[in-house]
Amino acid sequence: MQSNEPQTLNKKSLSLSAGLVIVTVVILVTIFSTEPKAEKEGATKRTPMLVDTMQVQQNQHTPVIKALGTVVPAQQIELKARVTGEIIALSEEFVPGAFLKKGTWLIQVDDADYALAYQRAEAMLANAQANYEIEMAEQVRARKALETVRKSIAPENKALVLREPQKRQAEAALKMAKAALQQARLELERTRISMPFDGQIISRDANLGSRISTNDMLAQIVGTEKYWIEANLPLSRIKWLEIPANDAARPEVIVRNSSAWQAGQTMTGRLIQLISVLDENSRMARALVEVKDPMGLLNTSNERIQLIAGSYVEVELKGRSIENSTRLPVRYLRKRNTVWVAKDNKLDIRTVTVAFQDDQFAYITKGLKDNEQIIITDISAVRQDVDVRIRDTDTSGQ
Repeated sequence: MQSNEPQTLNKKSLSLSAGLVIVTVVILVTIFSTEPKAEKEGATKRTPMLVDTMQVQQNQHTPVIKALGTVVPAQQIELKARVTGEIIALSEEFVPGAFLKKGTWLIQVDDADYALAYQRAEAMLANAQANYEIEMAEQVRARKALETVRKSIAPENKALVLREPQKRQAEAALKMAKAALQQARLELERTRISMPFDGQIISRDANLGSRISTNDMLAQIVGTEKYWIEANLPLSRIKWLEIPANDAARPEVIVRNSSAWQAGQTMTGRLIQLISVLDENSRMARALVEVKDPMGLLNTSNERIQLIAGSYVEVELKGRSIENSTRLPVRYLRKRNTVWVAKDNKLDIRTVTVAFQDDQFAYITKGLKDNEQIIITDISAVRQDVDVRIRDTDTSGQ
């Protein structure tokens, strides 16, 4: 006969477990039913948003127009001879890259033939001068002979008696001889080829012993007195540029080259003129800027900088002044040309008129008044008349 003791123990265990579960459920229900509820009174209060501001200051401002430009020499020539002959000497300074003054000799062409031609011209002039002096003596003799004649002479015959045709012939021969001598002198001087202006030798194509003609290029030379910068800018910017007729009043231009110069290094130029033809590739307007001493040859400091022809540079052009305007950093100009103004502790979303805008500032002419406070804090939830509170320390306007 089997024992019922194990079955009895299992039933008791199940009953005990069920009791524990029931007790646990009762305790949890009691805890949740008695939990305190959060008060909603604090959530109904609207806390003003703390903001920073800058004060509106209306004044006369001059906007800056930035553009990119290409550097080109104001003077650039292909040096050619004006006489033919053999090169018998070259200057040691005549090398690519050399900076040379006007009049520095570069090439000597064989001048033997030109020296002989000059001597012949001198002889021809001496002969013409002698013939002229002889004729002038004949003029005196003819005038005296005419005075001894008592009867009247027809005008055409009088001119022949006074040898006026011979005089004109002698004068013409003398002028021709002088011109021939001057031409011979010029050709003799042109056998010595010199720098036409202060400049730099870019390339040299002349060699000792070569025979050259007037069509042969001997060197490429650029002037170092001044360079030009052809700055490209949108057509909408042209109306902001002012080109005075007086050279002394031409606007100053700041030139930068971030790729070649150190930070903060600049050159100063002058706005010369607007080019009346658009750039073929970019279809943009072009302003011509003049920079004097572009190679820094007159600068004696150790921080000499140079403009390199063909390089791209940045220019800052001064625009027309804008009267009674507010210069606002562009980051504070909001969407659709609006500005956030703190007025009577409320947010006023103000639509403004922007006369000019560059990459740093917006120049506002309508929509703001002096001493108003512009909110410069970025706000996530923006709506008209929301409560704001200005921080004690305000940011001053530009």
